Order: sequence, then C-alpha cells, then structure tokens
Amino acid sequence: VLVTTWLNQKHLGKLQDTTITSYENKLTNQHYVYELTRLFSLKRLSLGVDGQLSDTDLANERIEELITLHGESKLMLGEQLYLNKLIQDYSKLLKLEKSYFNGDAFIMEDGYDQMGAILDQIMLNMDAWENTLVMNGSRFFETSEKSIYLNKLLLNMEITFLIVLGIILQIIFFYPKKVA
Repeated sequence: VLVTTWLNQKHLGKLQDTTITSYENKLTNQHYVYELTRLFSLKRLSLGVDGQLSDTDLANERIEELITLHGESKLMLGEQLYLNKLIQDYSKLLKLEKSYFNGDAFIMEDGYDQMGAILDQIMLNMDAWENTLVMNGSRFFETSEKSIYLNKLLLNMEITFLIVLGIILQIIFFYPKKVA
C-alpha cells in the first residue's frame, strides 16, 4: 500500500506538471489570437476614411508568422475551425490588397468596400474565437483543479487509513488479549 501511495504521489506530480504545461499552451494560443486581433484592427484602421489604403506589409508579415505559430501549436477542434476560417478570409484579403496596390481599376472602385467587409468578418471571427478560448480555458482549468484536488484527497485518505491500520495492528500484536 505504501508503494501504491508513493506511485500515486508521483502520478499526481506528473498530472500537475502536465496541467501546468497545457495551461501555458492555452495562454500562448490566447496571446496569438489577441495579437492577431490587434493586427487586424490596425489593418481595419489603415483603410481610413479617405479611401486610401496604407501599405501593410509589416502587419502582413507578422500576421503570417502568428498564423504559422498558431497552426503549429496544439489546437482543439473548434479552435482549428476558427484558424481555417481565418486563413481563408485572410487569403481573400491579401488578393484584394495585392490588386489594390497594383492599381487594378475594378479593385480601386469596389475593392475598398470588399476589404472592409472581409476585415469586419475577420474581426467577428476573432471575437468568437477569443470567447471560445476563454470558455475552454476556464473549463479546462476547473476540471484540472478538481482532478488534482480529488487525487490529493484520496492520497490523504489512503495515508490516514494506513496510519490507523498500523496503530490497530500494533495494539493487536503488542497488547494481545489474555485468554482466561
């Protein structure tokens, strides 16, 4: 039983380490999403009110880097769907931007509104993604916390049981009842 207790304690340590690592991964993913949201907000602002689009190459490089980093991390199914939607919308936006900067006449007339609509859609997608991350993160943390608490409780109960059993055995062996 003592060996089992020791193994349970060792397992509990691994569980805590895994939980902390997973939680840090969630925080990193959440940071990527917030950073992407900030960059897309800046892109939306760069459309301006005068109908001129400022050059956003630096933002595009950072967005592509964050999308790549985020794609390489461990994502849940819902998060992967949001990432795929973001990649699709961002590809459309890049095509429109490229045409805009190349001076395509059709894009100059209608593309500005299309870019605004795509950026609005991306921002809605990012908001939904952020909400999903917050909900998943809090649910994950609560579940992990309950599991750790339960393991500690069971471990303490097992130790208490062993101590009581040891005391009872000592009483039985060292103070046997005398048979008359």
